[in-house]
Amino acid sequence: PPATAFKDIHTMGKQKKSTKRFEKNELKTAISHRKKKQTYEKGKKRDREGDDELHEDAKRAKLLKEKSVKQSQAAAHKQELEELKESQKEFFEYLQSETPELLDFDANDDLSDHSEEENEDDDDSDEDAERAAMREAGLLDDDDAMEVDQEEGKKKQQKGKKGKTEEDYILTKMLFSRWRAAAVNDASLAATQKLVKAFQVAAHVNDAEEDLKNSFKYKILDGQVFNDVIMFAVRELGAVFDTHLNRPEVTEEEENNQARANFLPNKFPRWRKVKLLVKTYLSNLIHFANTLTEPKMLTFLLQSTQNAIHYFGPFPGLSKLFLRFLLDKWGSGEEAVRIVAFLNIREMALRLPYPFINGCLKGLYLTYVRNAKFANSQTAGLLMFMENCVIELYGLDFGASYQHAFVYIRQLAVHLRIAYSKHKSKEAHASVYNWQTIHSIRVWARVLAAYPRQEKLWLLAFPLIQLVHGVISLVPTARHFPLRLHCVSYLLLLAEKSATNTELPIMLNSVSTLLEILEYPAFFKKPPPYSGKPPSFAYTLRVSDKMLNSRVFQKMVMLEAHHLLAQYFCIYSRSIAFPELVLPATVAMKRFLKKSRVPLFSNKIRSLLDVMNRSSQYVAAKRNMVSFGPADHKKVANFLKADSGAKGVKTLTPLEKYFADLREAKHHIDKMALKSAQQTHEGAESDAEESESGMSVEDSGDEEAEEVPLQESSDEESSEEDEEFEDKGDAIKAFSFDNFD
Repeated sequence: PPATAFKDIHTMGKQKKSTKRFEKNELKTAISHRKKKQTYEKGKKRDREGDDELHEDAKRAKLLKEKSVKQSQAAAHKQELEELKESQKEFFEYLQSETPELLDFDANDDLSDHSEEENEDDDDSDEDAERAAMREAGLLDDDDAMEVDQEEGKKKQQKGKKGKTEEDYILTKMLFSRWRAAAVNDASLAATQKLVKAFQVAAHVNDAEEDLKNSFKYKILDGQVFNDVIMFAVRELGAVFDTHLNRPEVTEEEENNQARANFLPNKFPRWRKVKLLVKTYLSNLIHFANTLTEPKMLTFLLQSTQNAIHYFGPFPGLSKLFLRFLLDKWGSGEEAVRIVAFLNIREMALRLPYPFINGCLKGLYLTYVRNAKFANSQTAGLLMFMENCVIELYGLDFGASYQHAFVYIRQLAVHLRIAYSKHKSKEAHASVYNWQTIHSIRVWARVLAAYPRQEKLWLLAFPLIQLVHGVISLVPTARHFPLRLHCVSYLLLLAEKSATNTELPIMLNSVSTLLEILEYPAFFKKPPPYSGKPPSFAYTLRVSDKMLNSRVFQKMVMLEAHHLLAQYFCIYSRSIAFPELVLPATVAMKRFLKKSRVPLFSNKIRSLLDVMNRSSQYVAAKRNMVSFGPADHKKVANFLKADSGAKGVKTLTPLEKYFADLREAKHHIDKMALKSAQQTHEGAESDAEESESGMSVEDSGDEEAEEVPLQESSDEESSEEDEEFEDKGDAIKAFSFDNFD
């Protein structure tokens, strides 16, 4: 600052000592430092401008050098082609006919391309500079700049095509065939990559993902080409990946998880080359499967993917996604889709490494439980199929199956304990007395019965038996006779399998529940008149008061109790203690015969009692001939197991003959009842269609009144005390549990 300024400051007032000290010591230094800085910046700016000029000269010299090198290379290549034409005329003619693009060589192509690129770069730089200057001058606002940028983006996107049109980038059938031949026959990784990319575009053909479509320069416009891409990807792409890995096929003998784990793709040295391609293929395969709705297409897709299941092993996330998709189709698809979905689930449980089978076991059981809320003639076949699938899958790994079965049986026991602690709670009883609980008990009984020689699983038979007895005793009312009889049938299933396949069979006390039913007072009284249609016992858990006192229901209960009593004593008819086992039941059945006034009931019990006495005499006669004592457990367990006649044929006890005839007759009756129920359902559907097409309102109302199930109308008339134990909104229906063999 000029000195006069400081003079003016002095005149304004007294100057501070700090100001005087600054003027004396640092003011001149600060002014000189600022002048030096300005001089340095001006020199640096001049040097920068000079460096830019030198850089442009160096760049221009480099381009000239590259042009000269390429000119020499082009001339040498052209000379080689001329020599090839003279020395190998036949090969040259073959190249002209098959790959003429290799011979269409022009030495000036590369040079012209470079010059064009250089000119384009110069033009771009000039345009950018001009646009920046216009912005600084205020002649170009933001909207105009955005439009200019979009136009420039389109130009740059079209840049590099070198004269090719959009038709050149349409995937044709011939081009696809060349890619396929290169991938299958020559194991070309580049061709495989193009095929995977084509499948990705085809799988997302109905999506609005423009970025994905633009990532693949070829477009699929032909329906036949689209079909060929999908078919190749689903059927053959897994085998192409196997070829790249040099992966051998897994033999059928290698069933354990450890042996199959050694054949996983990530165990092979070449896995890194195809890992990204496989992941892209599997993710798009799952996406494409989720878009399908036609059952035939889903069936074909799932049948074809079984050969590529092992590629899910290195990708746990994709494995869980595909398993979730399969479980959904297994629980809600059509019959053919359900079957192939389960086959894929089983294949994943076998082929993928150990922890994955836990997800399969858990998902399969929970999906079954979600579909087991109701039981009727329409859902009977579905539930039986799903139970068979659960039994099959739980037989693959008994160690993992034991852990899951233990958890879910314990969960059922916890619900039962809560229901006992809240004995007067309707919600607590509803959590146990429903079809989900009954079906869960049934499937675990069937799983254990299917593998009686597996010690790990068979250890769960004892807590399951205690659970079933607890369910029977929770609400011991006559309205729940059907539920109690279903539970007894599960116990007898376990007892039957243990008696024939284990060294020490389970001795159940189920006969006490059956004998208690025989003591029901309504069996000895004259029932009130009833003309309604009886419910199907196989689809019923409880009944109302009106149905309970009817002779029709009493007849159904008596026939079922008689069948289960015959089955119970048939199971133990070869036991060395059979004469003592039937003694309490004989006393109770004789007491029933004295009170009963119904000929049908009396004849059934009397015939069974007679067969029991003859079997008891047969066992007692055989027992008197043995030379071992009760302490010899092995011989006691094998008593009468090898009993055979003169021709080596196994001799049947009187009870076994009796129950065989009884089971055959009951099987025939159940088959006829199921057929009748299906015909009734089909008739109801046809009547509904007729009513929609022009039936009068009065006629349709009458038919609907005739088709209302009896238990629904009678439940409205039931007492408040009985309504305490009703399930909330559940239909009173169940599946037939009689024919487990």
